[in-house]
Amino acid sequence: MADQGSEDTEAVLKEKMEEVRAQAGQDMEIKVDQASFAPKFQEWIDDYEHDVGVFKEILLDESTPRELRRLLAGGLMYLIRRFDLIPDYLKPVGLLDDAIVLRVTADLGAEHTAELEPRHMKPLFKLANDAETVREFLGDGYRDLENYVRRQPDDAVHGITGDAVVEHASVRRELIAQVEEEMKSFEANAIEDGAKVERELRSYIHAKLNPKK
Repeated sequence: MADQGSEDTEAVLKEKMEEVRAQAGQDMEIKVDQASFAPKFQEWIDDYEHDVGVFKEILLDESTPRELRRLLAGGLMYLIRRFDLIPDYLKPVGLLDDAIVLRVTADLGAEHTAELEPRHMKPLFKLANDAETVREFLGDGYRDLENYVRRQPDDAVHGITGDAVVEHASVRRELIAQVEEEMKSFEANAIEDGAKVERELRSYIHAKLNPKK
């Protein structure tokens, strides 16, 4: 599923990871209680399994609008990518980027929320509302992330595209099966150093979305 461009970008990210970790080591005087977003991020980690379930349930509902289904497919496809914004083995930031992408995806699909079955409206709206926290956290970088998330349905993973998910129930089931397989390794990691996690998360996302800067 990864092309040469993805591998090149991953190499750049790995180089910048070392720089970020070195900087984090120099900034240990920053106290955990200065981390303004970490408590909210911990909630997102704790709710991650539930939130993935929200996406799955709405995706499989036959009444879900086509464009929203396509966006939700892109969000779930992101979860099973080998090369995403932050490698999953980097805990807990490797899970936080997945949680963030779910929220940005929900926000992109917010205009379709009113067309959903009533039982789906509240959980998806809650996720979309959380995107405001992501905007505050990333500042000017949010637009780059939003554009990146918008492209996810077009970037095939394991032969699955957003359009195929929309058109074929069998492809929807295959995507769900792969997401469920990925979720078997899920662990709700605790954020021990909030300030450090915030620094690393910003830096990794910026490095992946702006590899030449």
